[in-house]
Amino acid sequence: MRRHFGAVEADFQSHYGLDLREVLWGPRRFGVRRIHALAEGLPLSGATFRAAATNGQQWTTTDELLAVLVELVDHSNRMYFSTHARKGQQVWKPIQIARPATKVEPKKMEPRKSSVVQMRAAFGENVHYVERSED
Repeated sequence: MRRHFGAVEADFQSHYGLDLREVLWGPRRFGVRRIHALAEGLPLSGATFRAAATNGQQWTTTDELLAVLVELVDHSNRMYFSTHARKGQQVWKPIQIARPATKVEPKKMEPRKSSVVQMRAAFGENVHYVERSED
């Protein structure tokens, strides 16, 4: 709360109609449990979330969906072009829409092969599976 006090103060005023100074230090100040509950209940569209998660930049679900849509259309255009291009023609670099910087790092997943047991669980017993060793 200390790092983004201004954003928290703005959200308390706009969302709850409360002056945060009065809530913390006023004659009828709130208890820690209630302040925590109110802070946890602040909306994701508020200034606190933007300040903490996206460095103050506003990025809505609609913005994310539009960015993904543009990238997917570009991907399909690149695939179509590469399929129908003359020999030696280069495909352009993919479009990547810049997102606001977030503090949450995406998990990097290591590629791995599924086992026969996992394949049977996913696709059933009627398919023949052969385990191959890496040479």
